[in-house]
Amino acid sequence: MPTILSLRALAGEIGVTVNAAYRHFPSKSALMLELAAVGFDEMKGCLLEACANLDCPTPWGKLYAVGEAYVQFAQMQPALFRLMFDRRGEFNHDNRLHQASIASFDVLVECMAD
Repeated sequence: MPTILSLRALAGEIGVTVNAAYRHFPSKSALMLELAAVGFDEMKGCLLEACANLDCPTPWGKLYAVGEAYVQFAQMQPALFRLMFDRRGEFNHDNRLHQASIASFDVLVECMAD
């Protein structure tokens, strides 16, 4: 049975006061949205790194590298990946998450444009 995350329990686990946790995140939902946004930031970094590490960056090579990096990110971070895409209904309601997801998607768009 999965453990249910609470902001109070998380604060205790990482050694901060509950008030400190609520100062940064007004709710568990706000924390989850930020974690999803950070996930998109990390994924974007992985996608860009995959393109940058190509010896001979052709458009098809970049597209393949981005696709491979995307799948690898999903396999290496399955819980974070699920969280990122479970929040898709909130993309337009949370500016930080929306911007992070668009920036990550733009890497793919740029590869397709090439």
